[in-house]
Amino acid sequence: MSEKTIHQPADKFFKQSMRDKRVARGFFQQHLPLELKSLINFDTLKINHSSFIDEEFRHYESDLVYEVRTGDRRSGYLYLLLEKQSSIDRMMAFRVYRYSLLLLEHHRQKAGVRKDELPIIYPMVIYSGKAKWTAPQSIVDLFSDPELAKTYWNKYQLIDLQRLNDSTLASNTWAGLMQISLKNQKVIELKSFLEQLFGLLEQVAYDDELDYAKLVMKYVFQGLEAKGREVFIEVADAQRSNRLRGEAMTLAQEFEEYGRQMGLAQGLQLGKQQGLEQGREEGREESRIEVARKLFANGMSLEEIASVVELPSDLLRTKLSRHI
Repeated sequence: MSEKTIHQPADKFFKQSMRDKRVARGFFQQHLPLELKSLINFDTLKINHSSFIDEEFRHYESDLVYEVRTGDRRSGYLYLLLEKQSSIDRMMAFRVYRYSLLLLEHHRQKAGVRKDELPIIYPMVIYSGKAKWTAPQSIVDLFSDPELAKTYWNKYQLIDLQRLNDSTLASNTWAGLMQISLKNQKVIELKSFLEQLFGLLEQVAYDDELDYAKLVMKYVFQGLEAKGREVFIEVADAQRSNRLRGEAMTLAQEFEEYGRQMGLAQGLQLGKQQGLEQGREEGREESRIEVARKLFANGMSLEEIASVVELPSDLLRTKLSRHI
């Protein structure tokens, strides 16, 4: 697509025209599908002045976004993109899809909207070129295998670890280690889980390759409570692999040292904060005592001064003793 800016006459004319609510309303009533029109309350039609296009597209597209409410009061968006190129943009469906995602993200950041419910976005492209438009209108048709994309695009596969048994997950040793670690880190029967885990770890803990085993052990160990870590060390100590056993013990020692260092750092920080607060309090007290000295010099009684500066009479008597 050749570069163009919104300063071109046709772009400017289109935008100015569509900002007139009468023009926009007539346009949508003419071109929207009947089923969609029946859901829309056109009296609520308004232009959305926010910009959603990222820097890559900012100088290449003339876009207008309208917000309109449906009969059940849920907010939806109509998205209109003007394309005036004489050449065909084969990737238009991709650009519209990308734009729609930006618009959905903008919606989720708005105040007063449900974050777990998305509005409908209806993209429209106006083409004014002379050649017949031949680019795909669905992003699915842009994939190298459109039929495969139709089956698997726009939905995800759910792997629910808690609904799969450990033997199924562990059928592949390498992937099984990761999956059962994610599933069972907080398991009640911790020892049996750790025994199963180390059984799998021994199958991947080669003499020249321990990185993955160490990664799994670190993840599991750091999520355990103190008693759980004791069980971890007990199970690790019973393993046949000297390398695996040694790495587990090293890991436990590293966490112990890390915890000790963190405790020291937190203690120092707490002491610093307490010292600062004590200093502030002492400064505030000294300021009150100075006020008390001036009031006492003006003939006010200690009881009256104590009430004004909110300090105990005994403390004031001590601090002002040389003036009494």
